Amino acid sequence: MYEPSLREPCAIHAATGNGHLAVVEALIAAGADINQPNANGWTAINAAAWNGHLAVIQALIAAGAGINQPQEDGLTPINSAASKGHLAVVETLIPAGVDIGQISKVYLTSRTAREPLVQDGWTPMNSAACNGHLAVVEALIAAGADINRPNADVWTPITSAACNDHFDVVEALIAAGADINQPNANGWTPINLAAMKSHLAVVQALIKAGADINQPNANGWSPMYSAADQGHLAVAELLIAAGADINQPNENQRTPLNLATGKSHLAVVEALIAAGADVNQPDAAGWTPIYSAADKGHFAVVEALIAAGADINQPNANGWTPICSASYMGHLAVVKAFIAAGSDINQPDEYGWTPINVAAVAGHLAIVKALIAAGADIHRQSNVWWESEAGPDLITAMTPRESANSNGHTATVAALDAALQLVEAVASGDVFGVRNLLAHGASANTVNTDGRAPLHISVCASSGFFGHSSWRKSNQESADIVQFLLDAGADVNRREKDGVTPLALAACLGRDDAVALLLAAGADVSCVDSAGETPLHVAVRCGQRSLLRLLLGVRGVNTRARNKVQAGDTPLVTAIKQGHHLFAQQIYAASTQPLREVAASDIVIDPSTVLGRGGFGAVYKGVFDNQPVAVKTALNAAGAGAIQYEMEAMQLCKSPYVVQLLAVLGQHTTKPQLVLEFMDGGDLRGYLDKKRDGQSVAAEYTALEVAWVIANALADMRRNNLLHRDLKSPNVLLSSTTYIKVADLGLTREYASQMTQGAGTLLWTAPEVLAEDGSYNYAAMYSFGVILTELCTLQVPYAGQPLSQLAILNRVCMGTLRPDVDDASPAWLRQLATECMVHDPSKRPSVFEVLDRLDRLRCLEGTLVRTTMTCSTCQTTLSMVATMCSKCRKPTPPAATKLADLFDRVTEATKRGIKVKMTLPCGVCNETNSIVATECGECGDELPGDGQKLQLLVKIVERAMAAAVAA
Repeated sequence: MYEPSLREPCAIHAATGNGHLAVVEALIAAGADINQPNANGWTAINAAAWNGHLAVIQALIAAGAGINQPQEDGLTPINSAASKGHLAVVETLIPAGVDIGQISKVYLTSRTAREPLVQDGWTPMNSAACNGHLAVVEALIAAGADINRPNADVWTPITSAACNDHFDVVEALIAAGADINQPNANGWTPINLAAMKSHLAVVQALIKAGADINQPNANGWSPMYSAADQGHLAVAELLIAAGADINQPNENQRTPLNLATGKSHLAVVEALIAAGADVNQPDAAGWTPIYSAADKGHFAVVEALIAAGADINQPNANGWTPICSASYMGHLAVVKAFIAAGSDINQPDEYGWTPINVAAVAGHLAIVKALIAAGADIHRQSNVWWESEAGPDLITAMTPRESANSNGHTATVAALDAALQLVEAVASGDVFGVRNLLAHGASANTVNTDGRAPLHISVCASSGFFGHSSWRKSNQESADIVQFLLDAGADVNRREKDGVTPLALAACLGRDDAVALLLAAGADVSCVDSAGETPLHVAVRCGQRSLLRLLLGVRGVNTRARNKVQAGDTPLVTAIKQGHHLFAQQIYAASTQPLREVAASDIVIDPSTVLGRGGFGAVYKGVFDNQPVAVKTALNAAGAGAIQYEMEAMQLCKSPYVVQLLAVLGQHTTKPQLVLEFMDGGDLRGYLDKKRDGQSVAAEYTALEVAWVIANALADMRRNNLLHRDLKSPNVLLSSTTYIKVADLGLTREYASQMTQGAGTLLWTAPEVLAEDGSYNYAAMYSFGVILTELCTLQVPYAGQPLSQLAILNRVCMGTLRPDVDDASPAWLRQLATECMVHDPSKRPSVFEVLDRLDRLRCLEGTLVRTTMTCSTCQTTLSMVATMCSKCRKPTPPAATKLADLFDRVTEATKRGIKVKMTLPCGVCNETNSIVATECGECGDELPGDGQKLQLLVKIVERAMAAAVAA
């Protein structure tokens, strides 16, 4: 503020201004005019009040001086005293009747310091509060001053005090009932100004008093926004703790987090993230917090946002992603952080500009190299536009190289040229060229126009995969290129668009040499592609025997990974479903865990869920190692012995086709328990009952699949000198995850043991066992044959026979009765069931003969044309002629679609030597026409539509396949 001008002072002004009491008293006594103003309107008492001369003030008041007379700017004596903090003067003027609400003008120094800025309407209270004169404020409050009266810019006393960090004044005004939420002319409330200036104690006091912590100013700035803008962590934390809206945007829709990220206030950013701020909320221009940080190159902030789950690919209004902005601005560390986080490095903006395009046009060589190494598309063109009066016009489309060249960035051009040349060298199998380019710094992760990296291409080089038969190279040359690329830093776990890694591709192609190199370079042996397959799945599916052994020998290989087939198949289940017995045994041996003996506390048994019950024991559902299991318990002493026998048998028979024993409890006690894998699909008998009754089933199993698994289980038992004495459909269990397995080995014995009539369920029991007369080595094959009849008929053995069970068993013993075989069943099934149920055990086929026959059938099955399809909704297997799913009632695809699919299948079968007639006769002239024709070539008559053709072709195919099987 300016000192009062004493130009042209009279004696009284000079004396009062300087506090000369004796002179003042003498002048008063001499009749001096004590109210005469000077040239600026200052009276004697005003000058004394300004300078705090209490005795002079008292003398002037006693002499009748005008205590409310303002100078030319409206400054009265009490305004002057309050502004300067002269408490005694204020306390003297108040009882003298001074107007404590009289307003004045206050001069503030302008930016140029040449002219004063005038703020009108300042009361003594406002002036005292603004300058932090607590005692004066308290005196004015006590005198009844208006504590909410604002100045001309609507600054109230508490607004002024809060802005200037006068904590004690703020508290006094709060206690007096000041309006703590009244905004000034620009909408700034006391707490907003205090937050902006980091006046922590003032903010805390206002929060405690109930201030509105979310009230914005005219531009939408809330207190939290103000604190974030200035990086005031303590204030931000205080507001967060008080429940401030941390996502409240300003007028441009920019949130506090967005503002803090753009200004690199890391601590505030972290506090807001921890409080749950929306890390992806964009402003009006589409800038998200991470975009703001990326554009400014704030690496630490970018990393914090990535860790918080920010969307690293969310574009702004123009389609620019955070990595695109960082690439253009030259922020290398930020670009690398985005690459490491998996940012889409090829996502274009609205004009097709990708990160590498913008980095190239700006000449940021290091960023261009980093993007090339990450697999950026160096072939993609961006569009260059020119704004004309008619609107934007496309001038040209430019690749990154062309963009760099047009701007004279020669080093960037050279780097892009090397990348392009490396792609060509790898594609042509040029070993020398590849080595030379890599030695000169070309990135080993450059991609070609199809998005394939050199490592993927080199793995396929010797096979001509991807159609490059013109450059098919020897395995050695290809392996050399693979090694060069790996040595140069090629991403050994890079995924193609379908998620396939070089290792999975090498496994599919049988490239043992490439697999070995990739594994040595640290390839992830358990990585999955988009179908959920690991390299182990791929090796099984592609029949790569040596590679399977190699992969299984890698430490840490995940043999339990599930692909995306229905509930998910492990490599073991994949091998079994494809009929690879050797593969299944190898995977099973590598994945089976040692038997564990556990305590009762390790198992949680649900006694209310009984999975099965027999004469010896019961099976309950339970939980072990956080997985559902089946727990088998003994009912009596005999049951304990049976469980002991079953435990021993399961330990002897290591088979992937037998329900796995996970752990045992009380192994050497009278109350042993077996912890078995849980088969969620129930048993085969229950499945067949549902099929018979037309009910829906969770999964479909063919007769050949079931027979093959059971035969393999029996074969594995035989190899271990064991026999299954209770083979029946209820002891064949099904699972959505582990497929088909044989259970209940409680009656399994070594060959030397005697089988008695009481063993097992009689309807599946061989005649020789019922009669107790002879060797029982082939008894299980008879039971197997009975199960085959169930697969034929879907019926329980001997269903519909008008005989008692005793009569049935007598006839079975005599060889005059056996279960029916459905004549409509496949020929192989009828024949095999009949042979297995021959009365003379010596004439039955051995399990190995049966397995050999089933293996041939499965191999043949792989070459046949299927006339079934899978419902896209519920995965139920349906005939191609079905118009609606029998389970979920969803309509099947149009006949034309299904017909085209069947055409493709027939075409593939023809390549394998399967002959399928693809013609139909004209109904008018009997001329033979192609099944794809729509009208007769001879008479022009219209041929059947797609629906009729589909029905005809399905019948033709099924007849052809039946003939192939019979052959």
